[in-house]
Amino acid sequence: MAFAYNDHEALRIAMEIERKGAEYYTLMLDVAADARERQVIVRLLKQEEEHLHAFHAMYEAVISQHDDEGETRFDEDTNAYLAAVAEGVVAPGEAMEKPASMREALAQAVRSEKDSILFYQELAHTARNQDARTTFLRILKEEKAHLGALQGLMEGAKE
Repeated sequence: MAFAYNDHEALRIAMEIERKGAEYYTLMLDVAADARERQVIVRLLKQEEEHLHAFHAMYEAVISQHDDEGETRFDEDTNAYLAAVAEGVVAPGEAMEKPASMREALAQAVRSEKDSILFYQELAHTARNQDARTTFLRILKEEKAHLGALQGLMEGAKE
């Protein structure tokens, strides 16, 4: 039987995505070649931490107001999609390794941000809690800005 997602489970996964993002940006600081790269990475790291806090607050709010579990479950197609995306974005227990180069770090970060964008787009579309939907849309916009910042760094990164 496939896992049945709902708003609070989706928020729990979103918290894990942001926690892992912050962890990866911390590792990226070790391979940053210059002050500009470090400045961008520190900004992205702080935003990931802010996203984690926002999702945690929303999670607590949704849990406190949740009613009948069955009423909050997403449909079968949405569950399948979220499961596929979450599997690619979140790997619980998987240890992160320091990237070998800034280019490698940026390529992985770009892939992760793209996956996060897909995940948050679907959650914004399917969330039943309006506050959760608003939070997903706000953070989705910021994740898109992260992608642009990372791509800008990639253009200047050394091989």
